[in-house]
Amino acid sequence: MTQTEEAVLVRELGKLAGFFGGFWTRVAARRLPVEESVSSMALDAGKADVEAGLSEILGSIGKLTREVASETPAGSISAIVGSGNMNLNPTIVHLQVVELSPSTTNLLFRALAKEGLIKQQSAERAIERIKTLLSTRYTELPPPAE
Repeated sequence: MTQTEEAVLVRELGKLAGFFGGFWTRVAARRLPVEESVSSMALDAGKADVEAGLSEILGSIGKLTREVASETPAGSISAIVGSGNMNLNPTIVHLQVVELSPSTTNLLFRALAKEGLIKQQSAERAIERIKTLLSTRYTELPPPAE
């Protein structure tokens, strides 16, 4: 995890507490560990179509961001989405879109979230939520052979 990703997660957690509680929330959030989850998914669709669909899906469940663009591979899409209990835990999701063929696209997911004593699996849940939304729009293929 980079310093920019850490700062974004701390800032987003502070926003949840409002103006007066935000300072102390940010102080506490700096000490929380970050949970990371990675996954992949192959889709039966062209890269341009998948990128357009991803922007629409991520925009509907969260906020697209370019704050961490310099620390992600070229062609990645990043968003801050709510996840965990009642979708209140801010989670950064990076999606790298890789064209396997003109009609097949592979997505590489990486999600980061701050977790306290009670683990909410926010990073894993965010990825699963996005995968579910994508699978309703595109046909999912078996994972590519390594």
